[in-house]
Amino acid sequence: MAIRFPRKSICEDFGAYWQNDGAAVFMSVLKMMKLCGIFLLFMTCAIFALVAMINLERSSSITETKLARMDFQSLANGLKIYRMNAGSYPTTAQGLNALVEKPTTVPIPERWMKIFSKLPADPWRSPYHYRFPGTKDPTKFELSSDGPDQTAGTKDDVIYQEQ
Repeated sequence: MAIRFPRKSICEDFGAYWQNDGAAVFMSVLKMMKLCGIFLLFMTCAIFALVAMINLERSSSITETKLARMDFQSLANGLKIYRMNAGSYPTTAQGLNALVEKPTTVPIPERWMKIFSKLPADPWRSPYHYRFPGTKDPTKFELSSDGPDQTAGTKDDVIYQEQ
């Protein structure tokens, strides 16, 4: 004849465990809370990083536009120096290259000097555009950049006219 012991219920086993080793259960609960806290901290950092990246993307296009405007000021100063030496601004055909190499098309300036060793590219790595006479005022030059989409005539173009 086999001896059978009465089986305890799961609740009774857990209750006995809690009563006998309550400190171990409490430590297990603390470990779980610590893991949840670390997970929440990680997720919060990830969300903040994502928000920062989105804001950085927005501000980078603003910064690139400011860089283009600073280049316009530099090019405008170079064009004014060119005009003081040559007597007039370079033609649209001569372009900004007249600031780097002596023009070979009419009007060829008698007094020419190299103003830039190299022309800057816009922040989107495209060349700047130059026009003289300007479209708004024929006595002034215009500088432009095609902007982030690198397509002329769109709303993101950056345009400068001599003042």
